[in-house]
Amino acid sequence: YSRLEREWRVSKSNMSNDVGMDFVLSSCSGVINPMDLVLLVDDDGNFNNATKYGQGLGLVITYANNTISVSGISNAHIPDNSTRYITIASASPTTSIASHVKEEFIIFPNPATDQLIVRGSINMEGAMLVNNVLGENITKELNIHRLSSSELTIDISSLSEGVYFLKIGGVTKTFLKIK
Repeated sequence: YSRLEREWRVSKSNMSNDVGMDFVLSSCSGVINPMDLVLLVDDDGNFNNATKYGQGLGLVITYANNTISVSGISNAHIPDNSTRYITIASASPTTSIASHVKEEFIIFPNPATDQLIVRGSINMEGAMLVNNVLGENITKELNIHRLSSSELTIDISSLSEGVYFLKIGGVTKTFLKIK
């Protein structure tokens, strides 16, 4: 089978409600039949012994407008007080989802005075640029602390007030530095 080139770490606390997730694709290499899609759930993130969950028994997988939606994720899929790794795969050799997930990240707080937190589905270990409104790269002037492959903090206390642009991969976000 083929699967998305991205995995997500999901930590679930005591929650009795079913949950859903949307996976936005930036591109797709063919026709996607939602009936062929499965949710892969794994304990350690290597997916060598992942459990496959398809349509039925409360789980619904749909596809529209480059978005795969999974609803009805319950305790049967991800138990309370546990952490699991998930991704989407095709159980059919005729349905290929070997595509890239649209890279996204969030910046908060925004506006900020001293520190920005950057978190998202984008790999934070890739190239990152911070530019001022003049287009000057000021990345080397900043103290950046990587907390994980998907989260980092940026010390912006030394920056002047103003608008700045953070680019990671192909995604650019704007943030405002205030005093």
